Amino acid sequence: MEQDCGNSGLHLAPPPDHIHDGANADLIFQDQEEFEALGKIAHAFREYRTDAEWEIKRWEYNYSRLSPAHQHLLPHIPTKIATARQCIYQNHLFLKSMLDSPAPEPLCYAATAADAWAAQHGPRVNPADADKVRYVLKNMMRDWSTEGEGERKESYGATVDEVKRLLLSVEVPPRVRTTELGAKSATESSVENNGNLDIPRKKVLVPGCGLGRLCAELASLGFETIGNEHSYYMLIASAFVLNDISRAEQWTIAPWVHSNNNHLTDADQLRPVFIPDVVPSELIERTAPGLLGMAAGEFTDVFNHVDYKDYFDAVATCFFIDTSHNIIQYLETVWHCLKPGGYWVNLGPLQWHWADAHTYLPESDQLSIEISLVEVQRVAQKIGFVMLKSETGKRCRYMCDDKSMLHQTYECAMWTAQKPAINSS
Repeated sequence: MEQDCGNSGLHLAPPPDHIHDGANADLIFQDQEEFEALGKIAHAFREYRTDAEWEIKRWEYNYSRLSPAHQHLLPHIPTKIATARQCIYQNHLFLKSMLDSPAPEPLCYAATAADAWAAQHGPRVNPADADKVRYVLKNMMRDWSTEGEGERKESYGATVDEVKRLLLSVEVPPRVRTTELGAKSATESSVENNGNLDIPRKKVLVPGCGLGRLCAELASLGFETIGNEHSYYMLIASAFVLNDISRAEQWTIAPWVHSNNNHLTDADQLRPVFIPDVVPSELIERTAPGLLGMAAGEFTDVFNHVDYKDYFDAVATCFFIDTSHNIIQYLETVWHCLKPGGYWVNLGPLQWHWADAHTYLPESDQLSIEISLVEVQRVAQKIGFVMLKSETGKRCRYMCDDKSMLHQTYECAMWTAQKPAINSS
């Protein structure tokens, strides 16, 4: 399949090292594991419809095992199954367009990587990878739909409000420049000429930014915002939604179709969700147009670099710090990349992501350091942070189906810490 690696609005910096052989357009990653990881994930997206069909066939099979009398009591099931297939097809069209759209390097080589993965491993998708594709659809609801607005307000809204309070004590000059989304590297100078004054933009980092809504909201305030994401699932999806969607509610997806659990009605399960609620480029230009860039890679690998030392005015971590293998490394990296006097705003739970890795990755020996909230804050203060404010019990939903009988809600912690203006450590 031909790859489009032309210009893209989303800036990925720095991309994984690779060599591109122009003679045959093959991509050879210097890190073969990265190439295989991209291929496995792109293949999972590509095979979404086939994988989802296995679940639909299970419904059909179980219905066929009922006696005629019992089938007569559930006459709606065949219609529900037919509608579910239509929903899955809608999801498939969205995901296919996502994979086929122009993307920045190295994402534009996803199809090549997927072909290589399928040739080596076969067509079947690991169930965990299939679940992550469905997770992306639910994240689209959370980040880029009207239905997710209330959920976003609880977490993203609180984070944005705090960053705004800390950094916008002086009003940002309105509409000093109109830029294409991400067209300029977020690491370039963003000093604007306002008459005879040079007014630097405040720089904000959002690690674990997922599909980019929090980044876009911060950029809409005029900040030079860099999102950081390691997952190719999120990088592929965010590149599409941030760059290739031209109108509100352009796409229809059905994120809840895959499970029959906890629905009040079939209509609730099969209902459409329209994305996006707002065109990302229009959101960013709503006030003072900001700059938005994405840095692909592990947070500690990318932002411990000397180029990012004392670089950001704020780091906003939202549902992120519990993704660490070693929380101390995360805290040290936040400290490293914050300017003296800069702020760290955190919101989220401590659902340590790697705590049970030994149950599904038994041979990988994944490091997982799991500590309490008190210990996280104690270590942060030992590193040098000053806690300015802290609260617990902040209720935040996460990827909730509002019409479901089951909601996932966390009692989150939220705090603001500062790297002292004079670093005495």
